[in-house]
Amino acid sequence: MLIKQNLVIYVYVILTPKGLCDILGVEENMKYKQLLTKSYLIQEYVNNHKSTYVIAKQLKCGHMTVFRYLKKFNIQTRKQSEYKKYFTIEHMKKFMAGHKSKCTGKNHYKFKGRKLHAKGYILIYIPSHPNCINNNYILEHRLVMEKYLGRYLTRIEVVHHENEIEDDNRIKNLKLFKNNKEHLKYHREVYI
Repeated sequence: MLIKQNLVIYVYVILTPKGLCDILGVEENMKYKQLLTKSYLIQEYVNNHKSTYVIAKQLKCGHMTVFRYLKKFNIQTRKQSEYKKYFTIEHMKKFMAGHKSKCTGKNHYKFKGRKLHAKGYILIYIPSHPNCINNNYILEHRLVMEKYLGRYLTRIEVVHHENEIEDDNRIKNLKLFKNNKEHLKYHREVYI
């Protein structure tokens, strides 16, 4: 702020860490604690609508550190619904599409092509299969039976595990039924 002839002139400076270091007269490699001032946070977070992530990246610290300093200086933080004011619908669609496609299915870093179903069955990732369920997965025991028969199974056909172990998908352990009625009839005959 410059004072000249009883007239107050405000000088706005883009407060990057280097610019802030120049203003405060400290070295650039100084800790973020000396850079995180109330005036800096008001300028960047409130006036420039920067997120805690962007401020943290500028200061080379964690976003939760910036969040704690906002609370410490009693600067009201934005609610998640308020972020919609600053982003267009197109921006949000690009953001969501970019995040969704990078970390799900075959793009996930832990993806191995199969996963365990809640009931103990093994699911195999085959998006091109005509009978896939659960986001492009198919039950492994049905796939084994299809390969053995050389054709796709119909949706009403039931593959039964002889030893009742859901992840034992050897062909000698599997039995095919035309429909669930026959499958239940088999259970009644065997177990009664």
